[in-house]
Amino acid sequence: MKKDQRGFTLTELLVVVLLLGILASAVLPKFTKVIDSFRVLEAERIVVAIRGEQEQRCLLDKKYTQTPSKLTVIPGGVSVNGNVFSYGDFEYTLSYDGGMTALHKDKNYLLEMPSYTDGRICCDNCDGLNKNYQPCSDLMDTDITENYQEPATECL
Repeated sequence: MKKDQRGFTLTELLVVVLLLGILASAVLPKFTKVIDSFRVLEAERIVVAIRGEQEQRCLLDKKYTQTPSKLTVIPGGVSVNGNVFSYGDFEYTLSYDGGMTALHKDKNYLLEMPSYTDGRICCDNCDGLNKNYQPCSDLMDTDITENYQEPATECL
């Protein structure tokens, strides 16, 4: 090696690695929230698609189905157990009273659409996500939601 050739010292390299570690630890929680928000948004899209199909059934004078395999909007290859099916990180339950829920398997986010007719979605334990969901207790409080529409009884 030539005497005038210089490189980085071990101390300089350790300082750079330490700074990168500090920056990564500051960014990681934000990144996790963004990923969780996208997962909840995917669950919301599935709930909305199922609502659309259920309301089409109602318009055709059919009952809402509680059998996920009868719905065409559910992706193929999902595990179905009665009125419950799992897809991705969520477990979806078609309720017998005209709505549905989606529960995150690990983080306990609970998306709920109490009524296909009303179509509003609430979420419990969704604090800190990038979307502000209304808590389900507020949605079901009749003093706050005077225009809440119960499920169409002819479709139940």
